[in-house]
Amino acid sequence: MQINTENLNTGEAELIHWQYGGLSGFKKIRWDAIACADLGHLNLLAQAFPEQVQAYRNYGHTPGYWPGVLERAGLYTPPTPKKESDDGDEG
Repeated sequence: MQINTENLNTGEAELIHWQYGGLSGFKKIRWDAIACADLGHLNLLAQAFPEQVQAYRNYGHTPGYWPGVLERAGLYTPPTPKKESDDGDEG
């Protein structure tokens, strides 16, 4: 999987790798902790890892965020809406 991280911040790039099982060691443990943390602990983690926690919060609470991150990473192309064809059938 080729990820274009040019248009992503560190938190977004790590979020993609975490979601697709591409992290190990400390980074994996950190993301697992972020995902399991209650609000108080998540706020504490945000003090040390602001981009990662913000990416995680956006992932869970901001509509359209995840597809947008994947699109900026070159991993997703949104479907183009179908145009109604004018085939002369009125019925």
